[in-house]
Amino acid sequence: LHISADPQTFSDTSKGALSSSGSVVIAEQTVQGKAAIEQLVLSQFQQYVSPHANVTLEDGLFNLNVEFDGASNNAADKENIDSLNVKASTSINNLSVLDDASSPLLQWQSLNVDNIEFDHTSNQLSVDNIHLQAPFARLIIDEAKQTNVSKLIVASSDKSANSESASETGSATTSKASNANVHASTTAEPSQANELAIAVNTISIENGKAYFADHSLTPKFASAIESLNGKVLGIDSRSTSPANVDITGKIDNYAPVKLAGTIHPLKDDIDLDLDFSVKGAELTSVNPYSGTYMGYYIDKGLLSLAVQYKLNGKALEGKNRVVIDQLTLGKKSNSEQALSLPLGLAIALLEDRNGVIDLGLDVSGDIDSPDFSFGSIILNAIGNIITKAVTAPFSLLANLVGSDDELDNVEFGFGEHSLDADAQEKLNTLAKALKKRPGLRVNIEGTVNAMSDASALAQRQLNTTLLTRSGYADSPATTGNVSTNEKSLAGGENESSNTPGSVQRDSISGSNIPLEGPLADALLSYYVEVFTPDLNQEYDNMVAQLYPELANSDNEQSQKSADNNKEVINEESVNRALSIARYNKLRNNIDIPESDLILLADARSKAVKGYLANEAEVEANRLFLLNTQHDLHTEFSGVELTLEAK
Repeated sequence: LHISADPQTFSDTSKGALSSSGSVVIAEQTVQGKAAIEQLVLSQFQQYVSPHANVTLEDGLFNLNVEFDGASNNAADKENIDSLNVKASTSINNLSVLDDASSPLLQWQSLNVDNIEFDHTSNQLSVDNIHLQAPFARLIIDEAKQTNVSKLIVASSDKSANSESASETGSATTSKASNANVHASTTAEPSQANELAIAVNTISIENGKAYFADHSLTPKFASAIESLNGKVLGIDSRSTSPANVDITGKIDNYAPVKLAGTIHPLKDDIDLDLDFSVKGAELTSVNPYSGTYMGYYIDKGLLSLAVQYKLNGKALEGKNRVVIDQLTLGKKSNSEQALSLPLGLAIALLEDRNGVIDLGLDVSGDIDSPDFSFGSIILNAIGNIITKAVTAPFSLLANLVGSDDELDNVEFGFGEHSLDADAQEKLNTLAKALKKRPGLRVNIEGTVNAMSDASALAQRQLNTTLLTRSGYADSPATTGNVSTNEKSLAGGENESSNTPGSVQRDSISGSNIPLEGPLADALLSYYVEVFTPDLNQEYDNMVAQLYPELANSDNEQSQKSADNNKEVINEESVNRALSIARYNKLRNNIDIPESDLILLADARSKAVKGYLANEAEVEANRLFLLNTQHDLHTEFSGVELTLEAK
């Protein structure tokens, strides 16, 4: 057998064999027979392929064995129907198809399709087994980001002729449209009711291989899936049960790949429930992609992936688990397409103490959406996790230990640099999280509230002065936090038994300074020394402020009014108000320099670092104090924390 459009190319060399036999009974309108095609050389069909596809049929042998019998409907017997039964087996061996660059595109050692049966009466096609031996496919993306597959189809060179032909046939098509529609409406239901039923018992792949390369990247990327073996069992368009899928392979011949689950590919709306997994794929092999899109090359790391997808109708639901082990970034790539994210910090936040990043990703989508793609929904989910990690890193740390605390700051009382119980508890929570993320370092920056902290420091300075002038400053207890007994400060019958050690500096305020005794005298003498006021006038002004109704007394009854006023005025209230006013005026007169606020901020940051290193047992080489002298933050009274990767 020799096939060619040019008879002069025929030769004596056989390029295939065709044999057939059978019989026809005209009276019964029946036919039966068998035919065979053996070793048909596919390359002789190249002349018919070239006008339409940029491929070369380099090699391949086609074989077919078919048996058939049929009978035509007997017009005299309306109950008889046409029948046709076909049984066949076919194979294509040693196929080799080259692309336009004469590189292998598609190859296999053998494709065997066994026990093909078609029954016209039941309108059913069944195949027992499709077996593919040593298949190979090759997909290449070139420098212009075009695939070798996209270049296969030959564009039509006679578009004008096609257009003219279309216009010529347009009127005829229009004239037939109404008749066609009527015919379609009458036949639509029967055709849908008698759709061809297709059943394939087994599809098997043995020792397959696929190669992928992307030359649009610098450096170029290439990878292969090898040792592809597996089966798809039980495809049946009329069954409600899906087919079972079980396919395994290896990426670059070492990292196991597995696809397993169920699929119903012949339904109008495909149903699938598939699990795809990869274990231990080398991340260094994807350096072209990491350098281009992540901005860093990868020195070390293994990727394991477990993906579960369910498609019901058009709705896709996916659960993905991505595990990256010992990821180590190398040098920067300076790629303009790279993400503008602190990738090192993201890795340190996501990587546990064993060097493992374990991400759980739930994704969903509508496959009818024009923006839908499997890759994009996974990448978007991973991108969202990374973005959340680097934009709210302390929230991620808090979640690690089941806490809702805001761990990015520690609040101090105004003027204070010692940690209270709440601050210590927050630092303990932070320490627990840091032990789970050993790749993180903490920057500690002391801050102040310029107005409130300065006021607290001024009050402390004033209290020190008053204690010194009153004689209470000799005891170390003057810096304590124990509340002061006002009676002991006022002196009196028990003053001799109250030593200076019972006076506490930080508890003194304008409202609790005694009205008599050493502290009261110290306040008044210091106030006079600083402001040289008219004390009598201050007293009269305070009385007028506290008792405005007395200021309206008639001048003619001034003497009588003065006598009555003594009965109305509460001297203790007036003296207390004067004491508070004098205390506050002295405090507000004290100017706290920025250097004192800087010292307070530094003391706070050291208190936090000391607690984390000593009590919470965080390694000191992971804790860094930031310099506040040149950029003091003056809005928050406490310590601000930031994170960075080691």
